[in-house]
Amino acid sequence: NGLYPLRLVLRKKGSVAMYSLGINLAKNQWRDGKIVNHTQKIVLNRVLFLKKSAVEAAILEQSQLRHLTGKSAKEVLDIILPYIDPEQNNHRNSFKVLFEEFGNQPKHRAGTKQLYTNTLKKIEEYCQESANELSALSFDDINVLWLMKFDEFCSRTEAVNTVGIHMRNIKAVVNYAIDKGVTNNYPFRKFKIRRGITR
Repeated sequence: NGLYPLRLVLRKKGSVAMYSLGINLAKNQWRDGKIVNHTQKIVLNRVLFLKKSAVEAAILEQSQLRHLTGKSAKEVLDIILPYIDPEQNNHRNSFKVLFEEFGNQPKHRAGTKQLYTNTLKKIEEYCQESANELSALSFDDINVLWLMKFDEFCSRTEAVNTVGIHMRNIKAVVNYAIDKGVTNNYPFRKFKIRRGITR
């Protein structure tokens, strides 16, 4: 139809990543980094300005936190995307989404994947008892109090070592989320995982 999608392009160390901004333009409607010859050019240019400012602020913030070190353009885009699209932020801050993403990584063997699946099921059971939805659980919710209550919940039916596996799985996913720039919340500084007595 003669229209082309306007995309955000990120380049980093030879890698390239693109993200569609949801705006389609004809060739004569884009000049020198601005939208022209368009009935909504003022509004659209304002939208572009805000998105560009959000990207620049995100890159500055994440760079200061050293979350972008060694990352490819695609990985950088994944980290800053929530700053551009609030809906993406809600999705990416979802504990369930990141837990499944981490637990199903190709590097994990079948047995390891099953352990993460078991932990997620246990978390879902805990959420149901607490009248909460697993899908609504965010990394901001995973604080020391939450860990203590989840530990108590698991301890009703499971041995200390099994509970410890759940906790270490949660800890691994929290570290994964921190590495991806999704959260800075790390409750395990103040929560110690219990260990059973071994013989």
